[in-house]
Amino acid sequence: MHIINDFKTADIQHKSSAEECLFDQWMKDRPGVDFIRDGIVDEPEFNSISPRIVFVLKDTDGGRFDLREFLFVGAWNGKSGFGDESHTWGPVRRVLGKLARSAGWAFPPDKHKTLRMISAINVKKESGGVQCPDWKLAEAAEKDGDYIYKQLGLYKDKKTIFISCRTFQHVLKVLQNRTEVQECEYKNRSFVSFFGNCTLFESGHHPQGANSAVWDENIVKTVEAIKDWFRENES
Repeated sequence: MHIINDFKTADIQHKSSAEECLFDQWMKDRPGVDFIRDGIVDEPEFNSISPRIVFVLKDTDGGRFDLREFLFVGAWNGKSGFGDESHTWGPVRRVLGKLARSAGWAFPPDKHKTLRMISAINVKKESGGVQCPDWKLAEAAEKDGDYIYKQLGLYKDKKTIFISCRTFQHVLKVLQNRTEVQECEYKNRSFVSFFGNCTLFESGHHPQGANSAVWDENIVKTVEAIKDWFRENES
Protein backbone atom coordinates (compact mmCIF):
# COMPACT_ATOMS: atom_id res chain seq x y z
CA MET A 1 0.00 0.00 0.00
CA HIS A 2 1.42 3.38 -1.00
CA ILE A 3 1.35 6.00 1.73
CA ILE A 4 2.95 9.45 1.84
CA ASN A 5 4.17 10.64 5.20
CA ASP A 6 3.56 14.36 5.22
CA PHE A 7 -0.21 14.68 5.52
CA LYS A 8 -2.03 16.85 8.02
CA THR A 9 -3.45 14.78 10.84
CA ALA A 10 -7.22 14.93 11.07
CA ASP A 11 -9.10 15.30 14.33
CA ILE A 12 -11.49 12.38 14.02
CA GLN A 13 -14.35 12.35 16.48
CA HIS A 14 -15.96 9.13 15.32
CA LYS A 15 -13.39 6.36 15.47
CA SER A 16 -14.60 2.99 16.70
CA SER A 17 -14.09 2.83 20.46
CA ALA A 18 -14.08 -0.96 20.28
CA GLU A 19 -11.20 -0.93 17.79
CA GLU A 20 -9.36 1.63 19.89
CA CYS A 21 -9.54 -0.65 22.94
CA LEU A 22 -8.38 -3.63 20.89
CA PHE A 23 -5.42 -1.70 19.47
CA ASP A 24 -4.38 -0.54 22.94
CA GLN A 25 -4.05 -4.17 24.03
CA TRP A 26 -2.52 -5.25 20.72
CA MET A 27 0.21 -2.61 21.00
CA LYS A 28 1.07 -3.71 24.53
CA ASP A 29 1.81 -7.16 23.16
CA ARG A 30 4.00 -5.69 20.39
CA PRO A 31 6.36 -3.26 22.18
CA GLY A 32 8.78 -1.42 19.93
CA VAL A 33 6.71 -2.03 16.80
CA ASP A 34 5.63 0.89 14.61
CA PHE A 35 2.01 -0.15 15.00
CA ILE A 36 -0.41 1.27 12.42
CA ARG A 37 -3.96 1.74 13.69
CA ASP A 38 -6.58 1.14 11.02
CA GLY A 39 -10.21 0.11 10.65
CA ILE A 40 -13.35 2.25 10.61
CA VAL A 41 -12.62 5.79 9.46
CA ASP A 42 -15.87 7.41 10.64
CA GLU A 43 -18.28 5.10 12.46
CA PRO A 44 -21.58 6.94 11.72
CA GLU A 45 -20.68 7.24 8.03
CA PHE A 46 -19.57 3.60 7.88
CA ASN A 47 -22.85 2.44 9.39
CA SER A 48 -24.92 4.58 7.01
CA ILE A 49 -24.67 2.05 4.16
CA SER A 50 -25.67 -1.60 4.01
CA PRO A 51 -23.93 -3.89 3.55
CA ARG A 52 -20.91 -2.11 4.97
CA ILE A 53 -17.65 -2.24 3.01
CA VAL A 54 -14.23 -3.20 4.42
CA PHE A 55 -11.05 -3.41 2.35
CA VAL A 56 -8.50 -5.93 3.67
CA LEU A 57 -4.99 -5.10 2.53
CA LYS A 58 -1.44 -6.19 3.32
CA ASP A 59 0.31 -3.32 5.11
CA THR A 60 1.23 0.35 4.79
CA ASP A 61 4.32 2.03 3.38
CA GLY A 62 5.32 5.19 5.15
CA GLY A 63 6.20 5.02 8.84
CA ARG A 64 4.06 5.20 11.95
CA PHE A 65 0.72 6.98 11.68
CA ASP A 66 -3.01 6.36 11.94
CA LEU A 67 -4.41 5.08 8.63
CA ARG A 68 -7.91 6.24 9.57
CA GLU A 69 -6.76 9.84 9.83
CA PHE A 70 -5.08 9.63 6.42
CA LEU A 71 -8.30 8.31 4.87
CA PHE A 72 -10.49 10.79 6.74
CA VAL A 73 -8.83 13.63 4.81
CA GLY A 74 -9.26 11.68 1.57
CA ALA A 75 -5.70 10.29 1.34
CA TRP A 76 -4.48 13.86 1.23
CA ASN A 77 -0.73 14.21 1.77
CA GLY A 78 -0.44 17.99 2.11
CA LYS A 79 1.83 18.49 -0.90
CA SER A 80 0.98 16.32 -3.87
CA GLY A 81 -2.76 16.39 -3.26
CA PHE A 82 -5.12 13.44 -3.38
CA GLY A 83 -3.81 10.00 -4.25
CA ASP A 84 -4.05 9.64 -8.02
CA GLU A 85 -5.16 6.62 -10.02
CA SER A 86 -1.75 4.96 -9.77
CA HIS A 87 -1.87 4.78 -5.97
CA THR A 88 -3.92 2.63 -3.63
CA TRP A 89 -6.70 5.02 -2.74
CA GLY A 90 -7.43 6.45 -6.17
CA PRO A 91 -8.64 3.04 -7.42
CA VAL A 92 -10.53 2.43 -4.17
CA ARG A 93 -12.29 5.78 -4.48
CA ARG A 94 -13.12 5.02 -8.11
CA VAL A 95 -14.66 1.61 -7.40
CA LEU A 96 -16.61 3.04 -4.48
CA GLY A 97 -18.19 5.50 -6.88
CA LYS A 98 -19.26 2.62 -9.11
CA LEU A 99 -20.63 0.70 -6.12
CA ALA A 100 -22.58 3.77 -5.04
CA ARG A 101 -24.17 4.15 -8.47
CA SER A 102 -24.97 0.45 -8.65
CA ALA A 103 -26.44 0.23 -5.15
CA GLY A 104 -27.98 3.68 -4.90
CA TRP A 105 -25.83 4.60 -1.90
CA ALA A 106 -25.66 8.27 -1.05
CA PHE A 107 -21.90 8.64 -1.24
CA PRO A 108 -20.75 12.24 -0.82
CA PRO A 109 -19.96 14.05 -4.09
CA ASP A 110 -16.90 15.63 -2.47
CA LYS A 111 -14.26 13.01 -3.28
CA HIS A 112 -12.13 13.61 -0.19
CA LYS A 113 -15.08 12.49 1.98
CA THR A 114 -15.77 9.23 0.11
CA LEU A 115 -13.20 7.21 2.03
CA ARG A 116 -14.95 8.05 5.30
CA MET A 117 -17.65 5.55 4.33
CA ILE A 118 -15.39 2.49 4.56
CA SER A 119 -13.14 0.55 6.85
CA ALA A 120 -9.63 -0.45 5.82
CA ILE A 121 -7.83 -3.26 7.67
CA ASN A 122 -4.23 -4.31 7.20
CA VAL A 123 -3.21 -7.87 8.02
CA LYS A 124 0.28 -6.68 8.91
CA LYS A 125 0.02 -3.76 11.31
CA GLU A 126 3.69 -2.81 11.09
CA SER A 127 4.68 -0.49 8.27
CA GLY A 128 6.69 -2.13 5.52
CA GLY A 129 8.20 -1.23 2.19
CA VAL A 130 6.76 -0.69 -1.26
CA GLN A 131 5.95 -4.40 -1.49
CA CYS A 132 5.09 -6.95 1.19
CA PRO A 133 6.42 -10.45 0.44
CA ASP A 134 3.88 -13.20 0.94
CA TRP A 135 6.00 -14.89 3.60
CA LYS A 136 5.93 -11.71 5.72
CA LEU A 137 2.17 -11.55 5.41
CA ALA A 138 1.88 -15.21 6.42
CA GLU A 139 4.15 -14.56 9.40
CA ALA A 140 2.02 -11.60 10.53
CA ALA A 141 -1.22 -13.56 10.13
CA GLU A 142 0.21 -16.41 12.20
CA LYS A 143 1.68 -14.22 14.93
CA ASP A 144 -1.29 -11.87 15.24
CA GLY A 145 -4.04 -14.28 14.24
CA ASP A 146 -5.96 -13.97 17.50
CA TYR A 147 -5.99 -10.18 17.30
CA ILE A 148 -6.92 -10.16 13.61
CA TYR A 149 -9.79 -12.49 14.45
CA LYS A 150 -10.92 -10.18 17.25
CA GLN A 151 -10.86 -7.17 14.92
CA LEU A 152 -12.93 -9.01 12.32
CA GLY A 153 -15.33 -10.00 15.08
CA LEU A 154 -16.07 -6.36 15.85
CA TYR A 155 -18.00 -6.18 12.57
CA LYS A 156 -20.38 -9.08 13.07
CA ASP A 157 -23.28 -6.99 14.41
CA LYS A 158 -24.34 -5.86 10.91
CA LYS A 159 -24.04 -7.09 7.33
CA THR A 160 -20.48 -6.47 6.20
CA ILE A 161 -18.59 -7.34 3.03
CA PHE A 162 -14.83 -7.74 3.36
CA ILE A 163 -13.00 -7.16 0.07
CA SER A 164 -9.64 -8.88 0.11
CA CYS A 165 -6.80 -7.35 -1.89
CA ARG A 166 -4.35 -10.27 -2.24
CA THR A 167 -4.87 -11.24 1.42
CA PHE A 168 -7.66 -13.81 1.06
CA GLN A 169 -5.82 -17.03 1.94
CA HIS A 170 -4.22 -15.52 5.03
CA VAL A 171 -7.48 -14.10 6.38
CA LEU A 172 -9.33 -17.30 5.51
CA LYS A 173 -6.78 -19.33 7.49
CA VAL A 174 -7.20 -17.03 10.50
CA LEU A 175 -10.96 -17.57 10.35
CA GLN A 176 -10.91 -21.32 9.68
CA ASN A 177 -8.64 -21.90 12.67
CA ARG A 178 -11.10 -20.15 14.98
CA THR A 179 -14.68 -20.35 13.69
CA GLU A 180 -17.02 -21.95 11.19
CA VAL A 181 -16.64 -20.69 7.63
CA GLN A 182 -19.08 -21.46 4.82
CA GLU A 183 -17.85 -21.53 1.22
CA CYS A 184 -20.47 -19.98 -1.08
CA GLU A 185 -21.09 -19.91 -4.81
CA TYR A 186 -23.87 -17.58 -5.91
CA LYS A 187 -24.56 -16.10 -9.33
CA ASN A 188 -21.16 -17.32 -10.51
CA ARG A 189 -19.40 -15.47 -7.70
CA SER A 190 -17.32 -17.15 -5.01
CA PHE A 191 -17.01 -15.92 -1.43
CA VAL A 192 -17.05 -17.19 2.15
CA SER A 193 -19.55 -16.45 4.88
CA PHE A 194 -18.74 -16.23 8.60
CA PHE A 195 -20.23 -14.80 11.78
CA GLY A 196 -23.66 -14.92 10.13
CA ASN A 197 -23.51 -11.32 8.89
CA CYS A 198 -20.06 -11.24 7.27
CA THR A 199 -18.66 -12.28 3.90
CA LEU A 200 -15.17 -12.23 2.40
CA PHE A 201 -14.05 -12.42 -1.22
CA GLU A 202 -10.85 -11.91 -3.19
CA SER A 203 -10.80 -8.89 -5.49
CA GLY A 204 -8.01 -10.43 -7.54
CA HIS A 205 -5.40 -7.69 -7.18
CA HIS A 206 -3.96 -5.01 -4.97
CA PRO A 207 -5.56 -1.69 -6.00
CA GLN A 208 -2.23 -0.15 -6.98
CA GLY A 209 -1.41 -2.93 -9.44
CA ALA A 210 -4.89 -3.72 -10.68
CA ASN A 211 -6.20 -3.71 -14.21
CA SER A 212 -8.82 -1.08 -13.47
CA ALA A 213 -11.67 -2.38 -15.64
CA VAL A 214 -11.30 -6.01 -14.51
CA TRP A 215 -10.77 -5.12 -10.84
CA ASP A 216 -13.72 -2.72 -10.74
CA GLU A 217 -16.06 -5.16 -12.48
CA ASN A 218 -15.11 -8.05 -10.21
CA ILE A 219 -15.77 -6.00 -7.08
CA VAL A 220 -19.04 -4.47 -8.29
CA LYS A 221 -20.46 -7.76 -9.60
CA THR A 222 -19.44 -9.71 -6.49
CA VAL A 223 -20.84 -7.09 -4.10
CA GLU A 224 -24.12 -7.11 -6.07
CA ALA A 225 -24.28 -10.91 -5.85
CA ILE A 226 -23.58 -10.92 -2.11
CA LYS A 227 -26.28 -8.31 -1.52
CA ASP A 228 -28.77 -10.55 -3.33
CA TRP A 229 -27.48 -13.54 -1.34
CA PHE A 230 -28.06 -11.66 1.91
CA ARG A 231 -31.63 -10.84 0.85
CA GLU A 232 -32.36 -14.42 -0.21
CA ASN A 233 -31.09 -15.82 3.07
CA GLU A 234 -33.25 -13.42 5.06
CA SER A 235 -36.44 -14.82 3.55
